[in-house]
Amino acid sequence: MGKDGNIGLDVDKRPVRVPPSFAHYLEEKDVYGLLEGLMKSLLIEQPDDPLDWMINFLQKPKVPKIIVGGSPDTNTKDVADSIAQKSGAISVNAESLMDQAAEQDSDEGRDIKMLREQGLGLPSALKIEIVLNRLQQDDVAESGFVLSGFPSSRPEALALQMSGIIPSLYLLIERDLDTGGDAVSSEMELYKRCRPGLVQSYKSIIRKLDATLPTEDLHTEAWKVVCTKPFSNAPTIPRVVILGPPGAGCATQAARLAAKYDLVFVSMSFLITKALSGSKSKAARAFREALERVGGVGNEHAVADDVMLRLVTERLETLDSQTQGWVLEGFPMNAMQATLLAKGGNKPSRVYTMKLDDAKAMERVCSQRVHPITGRKLSVEEVPEGEERAQLLMDPNDSPDNVMRRLKQYTEHAEELKNHYSGPLLCELDTEVIGSEDDIFRQIDGHLVRPIRDHAHVVS
Repeated sequence: MGKDGNIGLDVDKRPVRVPPSFAHYLEEKDVYGLLEGLMKSLLIEQPDDPLDWMINFLQKPKVPKIIVGGSPDTNTKDVADSIAQKSGAISVNAESLMDQAAEQDSDEGRDIKMLREQGLGLPSALKIEIVLNRLQQDDVAESGFVLSGFPSSRPEALALQMSGIIPSLYLLIERDLDTGGDAVSSEMELYKRCRPGLVQSYKSIIRKLDATLPTEDLHTEAWKVVCTKPFSNAPTIPRVVILGPPGAGCATQAARLAAKYDLVFVSMSFLITKALSGSKSKAARAFREALERVGGVGNEHAVADDVMLRLVTERLETLDSQTQGWVLEGFPMNAMQATLLAKGGNKPSRVYTMKLDDAKAMERVCSQRVHPITGRKLSVEEVPEGEERAQLLMDPNDSPDNVMRRLKQYTEHAEELKNHYSGPLLCELDTEVIGSEDDIFRQIDGHLVRPIRDHAHVVS
């Protein structure tokens, strides 16, 4: 129990260790998104009793609230029906609602018939009333909706919002707006005029799909977008893992990433060096004892997974790592270590695997030397021939036998690690194809700052 309130955090101990489960819980349960949605709806509806209203709001099941819009030459209803069938929501099509209303013996029905007979469009106020009446019925409230054919303008979108209809996703299905036949030219011109207002109304949730895709592919892509976790404005703490064979430049890229975003750079090789240099932490002592049991220095790879995990976890759970985020290089080395890392609460938010041919790795690492004064590692080619090159030292870890052993160790588990981290959080990098160190970093940086939404993009 922590001295600051039963949360497992003792502020009197140094280094302070913050349970990583705090931030993970907020992210996994989308607490920030829940509160954001709560506050938006509260401000829109402005109930007399906010407390009771919030209790009812939080008790309501989370159901799909999706709008499918697009240019006049796209079948948005077909896509909406497909999504509704898969999600269990109710497909609501504005044109179908107008047809149903026109068949009824009511003032609305007679108005729709008259306007259609005269070849006139329906006024927005009439469409808003009919659509809202359907969306506010009990079956829609319980199952959610996929709305198509409405809204077609910013005033209609605002009318939905002011009535408390806040969609979580707006799918915009379009082809090139500069093309289209004469039959749809007038409708297309109207759509082009209204489109900027619609995009502005739903700019934070709008996703674009290509209408030229075959129907089945379009339905598949639309469903992928629906299933993809939306971008959130919630603060997130980066937790990055970079893996690769010796010579791939993992440490270099990790250090650059840490420097740019003020992350804590956690290097497995540095942690081992620190433990061997006499660190008094419990994890370091346990590592030294375990290393002695497997034959001493040079057999670090034989140390048990749980001991290696303690060494890493001790650093990842310090205050700076938990508040700034971290980038971990050289660990995990197998699927078991990856599983243990996640179970301990340190689940990465991004994973990069760097690929390099074995022969190229051997060439790069074995040509490295250590400068006797600065301690910096240099390639032999970087230093002119002569007395200065002769003074360079070779790190025992970079001998051909040791490099071959490290390569074998990484290769044995590379595929299982890739399978363990498969999904949108994984980014595979072929260093030889990408090219320079700067180009590799740009790829890593671009993936890091992009939300995990690999099947859609935001319309600007």
